[in-house]
Amino acid sequence: MSGVGVPSQTPLDRSGNNWLQVAPTNPKPFLQSLVQDDIIVRLKWSGYEYRGKLISADGYMNLQLDQTEEYINGKPAGQLGQVLIRYVGFTVLPP
Repeated sequence: MSGVGVPSQTPLDRSGNNWLQVAPTNPKPFLQSLVQDDIIVRLKWSGYEYRGKLISADGYMNLQLDQTEEYINGKPAGQLGQVLIRYVGFTVLPP
C-alpha cells in the first residue's frame, strides 16, 4: 500500500524488525480530540514551548490555551494564563 505518509515498504533494522510505521493523521480531528486536555505546544524554529489546557482549535489550527506556562529552551519563563497561538508551525505533544 502506498500513499501520502505511507511508505511502500516498511524499513527494517539490522535484525529484521520493523522500526518505522507511518500512519497519516488528519490534524483537525486530532486537535479536536484534545480539547479540555493538557497539551504542550512547541513552536518550530525557536526554543519556545507552551504548556496548558486546550480550550479550542479552529479550522486554521489556531489554538486557545488556558492556564498556560511559557518555557524558553526548556526553562520556565512565566505564567501567561489564557493565550491564543496562531498557527505558523508548531508541534502538539501530550504532557
